[in-house]
Amino acid sequence: MVNPVNPIPTCFFCHKDLTQGIAFCECCGNFVCPACLAETSHKEYDSAYPVGICKGCRQLETKKAGSVLCPKCGTPIKVYRSPVPTVDVIIRCPKEASGEEGLVLIMRGREPRMWALPGGFCDYGESLEKAALREAKEETGLDVEIIRQFHTYSDPHRDPRHHSITTVFLATSEGQPVAGDDASGVRVFGRDEIPDVLAFDHRRIVDDYLRYERTGTEPDCL
Repeated sequence: MVNPVNPIPTCFFCHKDLTQGIAFCECCGNFVCPACLAETSHKEYDSAYPVGICKGCRQLETKKAGSVLCPKCGTPIKVYRSPVPTVDVIIRCPKEASGEEGLVLIMRGREPRMWALPGGFCDYGESLEKAALREAKEETGLDVEIIRQFHTYSDPHRDPRHHSITTVFLATSEGQPVAGDDASGVRVFGRDEIPDVLAFDHRRIVDDYLRYERTGTEPDCL
């Protein structure tokens, strides 16, 4: 089930994010939500981005001991977890007052409520490039032109909510941004106006970009 407020697929019964973990029994081939042991549909499951439809909760007494067993055959099962693919966009855009080029940042409308790069989750069946264009449009109102893929950041601790992998794109736009979707504000910052602290690892991403802009040095892969 997909909650309309939260784009991450959730278990219908316990409402836990299925991207945080899904279990598979190698004995009978059943997929379950490990939080409540509810069955999920094999048809709707994808190993890269789990999407499950809960068929009903089948509690087992062994769950109280912390064990995860298949609700069909009782066999201990493995829990598979995959990182969540996301995109972020560094948008170069002229400032309305001076015409000087700056970088677009949004004020997040959800926790953490901090300045951040425009971006979000890549939908199932969507390319990273299309996700970047969509997220830029939804959060800033800008129709951007993607220049290139900049770098991918995959530190498991970059987002305290879950393990996400973001691919960052460089883009330009000639319009003026207007906050939308889950952004409560938006602003074009001059290079020397960017806040010292940004959400997640976005300050590192911006610093990597500014160094690349000055020197042509690509971000370190390690």
